Amino acid sequence: FSVNRMLDRDAVSRRLDSPSGISFTEFSYVLLQANDYVQLFRRYDCRLQFGGSDQWGNIVAGVDLVRRHTGDTVHGLTAPLIVRSDGSKFGKSEGENVWLSAERTSPWRMYQYFLNVADEDVGPLLLRLTMVPVDECHRVAAEHATAPESRAGQRRLAREVTSLVHGPEVIGPI
Repeated sequence: FSVNRMLDRDAVSRRLDSPSGISFTEFSYVLLQANDYVQLFRRYDCRLQFGGSDQWGNIVAGVDLVRRHTGDTVHGLTAPLIVRSDGSKFGKSEGENVWLSAERTSPWRMYQYFLNVADEDVGPLLLRLTMVPVDECHRVAAEHATAPESRAGQRRLAREVTSLVHGPEVIGPI
């Protein structure tokens, strides 16, 4: 990677221009993530790296590094970030983590997490994180908006996400 190319990245240039500057760790993160993709490809034949849209540049750097090191073609895919109604990112770097692994987040803890989301987040999260049909998501969100104190929207969201991740059988004891 050329330093000039790294300096041209939007995330780097924004941080360089900010009063706090940028640490070497932040600057070199793209190198670490690109090398990670090379290692995943070599060790596990990983051919698709998926991440949030904020990781697009890092994923593309990994795709390029795999091609340059091995001559093979791999792919990257990103999805728009999930944000809460207050604009904060829904993700592991935001403090309150929810993991797919039951060892990291128990089904009960996952259910409780989604049971406590903000009223404004019920509809968008039902649409993005569940397999509930779109029309039904809108219906649940509308009903929730008329009686948010019932927390019916949060209960449906918690039930749907938890059963999707951990299986419908875990919902019974919750």
